[in-house]
Amino acid sequence: MKNHKLSIFCIFAIILTSTQCHRNYHAQSQDSTIIVGTYGDEKIFLHDYWGMEAAYLMFLPLVESKYGYQEPQPALAERWEHSEDYTEWTFYLRKNVKWHDGVPVTAHDIKFTFDLRKKLNLSIGSVEILDDYSFKITFPGPKDGLATYGVYYPRHLLENLDTKEFFDWDFWTHPVGNGPYRYVRHLPKIMVELEANPDHYRGKPKIQRVVLKFVENYQTELLSGNIDAAGELNILDLLAIKKDPRFRIYYSWGDKTVAIYWNHDFFLFQSPDIRRALTMAIDRHELAEVLNYPADIPLKDTIITIRQLLRGDYPDPLPYDPDRAQEILDAHGWYDTDGDGIRERKGKEFRFTAHISSSLEGAEENSIYVQDQFRKVGIRMEIQALDRNLLVKRIQTGDFEAIFFLIDGSLNQPNFGDARLFGEKSPLGYNNPEMIRLLKAAQSEFDPDKLDRIYEEIMPIFMEDMPMTLLLPRIFFSAAHRKIKGLSNIRVDPIWNMEYLWIEEEQ
Repeated sequence: MKNHKLSIFCIFAIILTSTQCHRNYHAQSQDSTIIVGTYGDEKIFLHDYWGMEAAYLMFLPLVESKYGYQEPQPALAERWEHSEDYTEWTFYLRKNVKWHDGVPVTAHDIKFTFDLRKKLNLSIGSVEILDDYSFKITFPGPKDGLATYGVYYPRHLLENLDTKEFFDWDFWTHPVGNGPYRYVRHLPKIMVELEANPDHYRGKPKIQRVVLKFVENYQTELLSGNIDAAGELNILDLLAIKKDPRFRIYYSWGDKTVAIYWNHDFFLFQSPDIRRALTMAIDRHELAEVLNYPADIPLKDTIITIRQLLRGDYPDPLPYDPDRAQEILDAHGWYDTDGDGIRERKGKEFRFTAHISSSLEGAEENSIYVQDQFRKVGIRMEIQALDRNLLVKRIQTGDFEAIFFLIDGSLNQPNFGDARLFGEKSPLGYNNPEMIRLLKAAQSEFDPDKLDRIYEEIMPIFMEDMPMTLLLPRIFFSAAHRKIKGLSNIRVDPIWNMEYLWIEEEQ
């Protein structure tokens, strides 16, 4: 009992930033605790409010789709099937999952949550309960029923609450879940404490206690010893933390890529040869080094599926070749005739403005590096930072010359997905009938193997047309104390993967 009181006291002291207690706690404690820095507040378990990672500590999705796995993995649903046209999905729930208050999780909870989201305009389709542990979702059209990895809530606790007050329910600060960790307590705006769920269907997690500490600066909190781990580090955080031998850095990348959007209606960028020359003028490997990115970061010059990304199944990108870039520019009549370092043609300089998002991490560093690379081949690029909302509006209306922004690998992402950017009514002014046909086919295809084959046809077209220049994938960095084991470049985020982690105490 005394040891338990001591550990609780030290957790309190940790929250109040007593670093000495933090060090002694980990040297002496027999029940392992991890303190993870995160943004947000005590409503962190409200799904999609601050992010999904913390919600998955408390609640189970039907299936899991974590980076590194090509196919969805069973979670609350142990198996599923779909109709040939992908409009009907039938799920079969595990029968050994309970809410943290001991009530079994059933299909009635799924239908309740699904209907709740419909009231909030967060989902479509309808749920039909087949029995207590199976149900069918019917969508108005073909849909990947596994693509929304939402979590589900206990009907018996929430069904009589007013949905108009959904975001203010007490449930979000005192949640009862069905996942690997159970709620213990919280201090408003400071922390939430969880404990391992002994009845978790995959077994009780090895990390006994998790403290989610709400912080503003991950770097400061890590280096001062106030937290053990943090995800979503920025580049500046990374540089300082890498020098501290107490921590390991982990990284992964997904299907979001920082790219240069070229406006094909602007006179400079109408030719695919010119867009290719601009791409070859940029040393993307050196750019990755400048940004302190890992050496094995994947580079590509085409849109692909996430499965192709994970397999490395896509063509090699164009090489860095400034000499060839200059030959192409020469062939198109762009010369520096007056020796001022800027190419001209028919009295017009090769000069343009590139907009960047003031809130996109790394946008300034990317653009400054590219600006210098272009200068070496006789091209002048001016940089102008804009508010993200204004920049998005410019993309949507085609009111730009060039823009540094993300491309989202999601096919149907409203603004920056493949179908929106390169299909009909492309905001780039790009128009290739065969690309439009293939992207339309991809939008209605949910078989992953068939979708891969469609993108295999897209790849050579994209690389021939070069509608935009893909720079570097968006990197996700995390840092964790070396005593924390189980993280890797597959399992990067400490919150998302908490149930797979353990502690090996230092001697």
